[in-house]
Amino acid sequence: MTCFDKKSSTPTAAALSYPSVATTLSYPFVFASSLAKNITSLLGVGYSIMPQFGSIGLSLGLRKQSGPGLLKTQLPPSEEPFKFDENFFRTNPSTAVLYLFMYDQNPEYKDVDILLKYKGSPDGQRFQPVTRDLKLIEKEVENFRTAIENQEPLDKIHQIGGQLYNWLIGPVASTIGGGIDTLILVPNSTLHTLPFAALWNGQNGQYLIQKYALVVEPAGAQLTDFQTTPKYNNVSALLGGISKKVGNFNPLPNTITELNAVGRFFSNDKGELNGTKLINEDFTTSNLQESLRQYPLVVHLSTHGVFDATDKRSPYLVKYPDTDLILSINNLANIMASALTTSGDKKLVELLVLSACQSAIGGNGKDALGLAGTGVKAGARGAVGTLWPVNENTTQSLVTKFYEKFKNDNMTKAKALQEAQKFILSGSGEASQIKKFTHPYYWAAFLLTGNWL
Repeated sequence: MTCFDKKSSTPTAAALSYPSVATTLSYPFVFASSLAKNITSLLGVGYSIMPQFGSIGLSLGLRKQSGPGLLKTQLPPSEEPFKFDENFFRTNPSTAVLYLFMYDQNPEYKDVDILLKYKGSPDGQRFQPVTRDLKLIEKEVENFRTAIENQEPLDKIHQIGGQLYNWLIGPVASTIGGGIDTLILVPNSTLHTLPFAALWNGQNGQYLIQKYALVVEPAGAQLTDFQTTPKYNNVSALLGGISKKVGNFNPLPNTITELNAVGRFFSNDKGELNGTKLINEDFTTSNLQESLRQYPLVVHLSTHGVFDATDKRSPYLVKYPDTDLILSINNLANIMASALTTSGDKKLVELLVLSACQSAIGGNGKDALGLAGTGVKAGARGAVGTLWPVNENTTQSLVTKFYEKFKNDNMTKAKALQEAQKFILSGSGEASQIKKFTHPYYWAAFLLTGNWL
């Protein structure tokens, strides 16, 4: 796992300035503003917050009109080809896309707009907006996260999670029906910090993750190239991390166990890893860059990390101090982008996993996809990260189950992560024998962004 030192961990600790929605077109993700061939920043006319499913095709410009809660498509004729392609739902009939947009930077509007796209309504179905005070919603999101991170009683978590479910998911639940198993969430602002997996449906007594495989995508992004799904037989992997004490960072003894467990899924019959393992002294910038030049399909990093709103270098991973302890977001993006580009052709890492405390969140949702989004920006088609400091033992069990389902059982990334989270939630597995490990703290932190197939 990647253990993050949480100098500033709450969603209210803003690390970056956030331009007003009234004056900006793209959600300012430092880490997920663009994905090579996969997710790129959507800059268009109006409040362009919808992603585009490129060859699958979506680009929807949204602009507030005559009243709160009213969304209207305003695309010039030249952008017609970017409208949502119904072929996406023909080939993915069990997937729905849910947009949740807070107009929190414009005092004129006090609502959350809800738009749902699915096979029965590929052009989108709009629902009555959530008209609660946005400050109340932001506070409830913060309270929900705090309750989970502090491992407070489930009754309290269900109460707050149930209220958020009723506001954000309840309006569309009956419309989605029973034929949907994967829900793509496209939130903005504070909603990006919300652990959607733990939202509570009080009617059936289930968490949202128990019904749907979940994906969280950045508002203002384009999603493309989803029809290209690689085969995972004999693929190579790059595994890296720190287990020793480096600088002021404590040792992480489970790192080696975790990387060995992951490595078994990418080894030959003789148990030899098809790829590279960089541990401790070998986990340096130069070795990381050289290993990426071998074009691994999967990259799994397990080390310390830091989110500190007062540190301009933050967030960053900790590597072996060949020159510096810090592997900043920009450095990670540059290393991946440089190493994966040859003769002008961009190679793609299919999956980047940062089993990391808070690798998925920065301050106040402004950089909400965190280091996971960085990898996607640099060239990974999909990435898994976490929202808060995670337990080492359950992380190892969850990660192992994820790879088992993803690689051995040929599940999509989204369904594999869902099964892994349900595995911990159910109290299954060696690390989950103690009942407390079924608490959302241990499994709801994990999220997937980018390509979910």
